[in-house]
Amino acid sequence: MAEFHALDDGDALGVKGDFLTRGGKPFLPVGTNYFTTEENGWDFSGPRNAAVWEDDFADMAAHGITLVRTGVWMKNAKFIDPATGEPDERFLRNLEGFLLCAHHHSISVNFTFFAFSPVSGAATPKNPYIDEEAVRAQQAYVRAVVSRFASVPWLCWDLINEPSFSNPNQIFKETFPMGMRPS
Repeated sequence: MAEFHALDDGDALGVKGDFLTRGGKPFLPVGTNYFTTEENGWDFSGPRNAAVWEDDFADMAAHGITLVRTGVWMKNAKFIDPATGEPDERFLRNLEGFLLCAHHHSISVNFTFFAFSPVSGAATPKNPYIDEEAVRAQQAYVRAVVSRFASVPWLCWDLINEPSFSNPNQIFKETFPMGMRPS
């Protein structure tokens, strides 16, 4: 049976001068975007099969992958509690299982919280960058994930993938940021 290590074991990612480091040594990551090969793999909300992740990470490690970038594409973030903005326990446990599989194969992880627009929860605000309730929910989501995995030394974070300041319902289809039109 495979031996798994605690999430807080392992070489820490860092920076020294112009270089990334892992375990204090220069680290040139060889990586890929990876969510899962399962259907609807763009978040960690539903039932997941960790055996799929284990097989995928074993295959990636065999091909020299040392870092994966993953995250959540929050189109319908059903795993976010609309009252608090926090992710549910299933989401957090699925993410933990994903991280354990990556760690088992010595693959570091870069986790991206948002895609295109920092929307969290069911309601889409007029402007997710300045709407107070939206910002509160976003902070609760990020805080819950970071606090749960703060001790994972080989995990790093991206706040947003390809940020768009356009209308969240029209990502990359508008020329001007929301609320800004030339006079």
